[in-house]
Amino acid sequence: MSAAPSDNVFLADLPADMDEAGLRSVFGAYGTVTSCKMCPGAGKMAALIRFGSVEEATWIVDNLNGNIAQGLSGPVQVRYASSGGKGKGKEGGSGGGERWTPYGDKGGCGDKGGSWSPKGSWDKGGGGKGGKGSGNIAVLKKGLQYAGVLPGGKWTNDENALFIGGLPTDTTDGDLYEIFAPFGAIPTRGVRAMTNPDGTCKGIGFINFLENASAQNAIATLNGTMMPDGTALKVSIKAVSKGPGKGEGKGEGK
Repeated sequence: MSAAPSDNVFLADLPADMDEAGLRSVFGAYGTVTSCKMCPGAGKMAALIRFGSVEEATWIVDNLNGNIAQGLSGPVQVRYASSGGKGKGKEGGSGGGERWTPYGDKGGCGDKGGSWSPKGSWDKGGGGKGGKGSGNIAVLKKGLQYAGVLPGGKWTNDENALFIGGLPTDTTDGDLYEIFAPFGAIPTRGVRAMTNPDGTCKGIGFINFLENASAQNAIATLNGTMMPDGTALKVSIKAVSKGPGKGEGKGEGK
């Protein structure tokens, strides 16, 4: 069961080099940070942030979970922090404050849980009745990714990466996947619709195919497609970034 709304928020998938100053700088733009605590983990960082009010924390959870906060380069996981504690919690059952996080107990953040390893305990709650697990699909995906069993796990922005421009503001990662997946295999996290702080699409996105033939086929088929508003969709090989402020911004749609 999800933790009850509070002014205390748990964040995961932060950059590995994120420190407290950076955390306050990024998330202080969205609300009053009264306290924060870093939770180092394997590969990436997690943190706890207490905001000035439940309303501020609620806005953060509702609008930033799964999205890219201003100042970061990748999406973050955001949810209300569990209350912690031993024995029976408010939610009923033993250890009601425990729930899974990708960083386990060692980080000292109070959000107890398993690890990314498929051989480890992904969710301490165990299986439920009727074969239903008490974890979530994100745990399964992360475990498979870190175990290295999914093809294309170490993809890079090479000649198989595409830039998509002129996208509608309601475009999501799922929309891009449904459009481009028929052209060929796309690795985990190989689809990204770039979003504004309010969750709307900036008009651009990126696709990483495993095979160059798939990328070329998508370009030949979709580039120049007429959009509902009369503009044209732009699909091209992703240009190599030349520094801040340069790159694919010219392809941004309205």
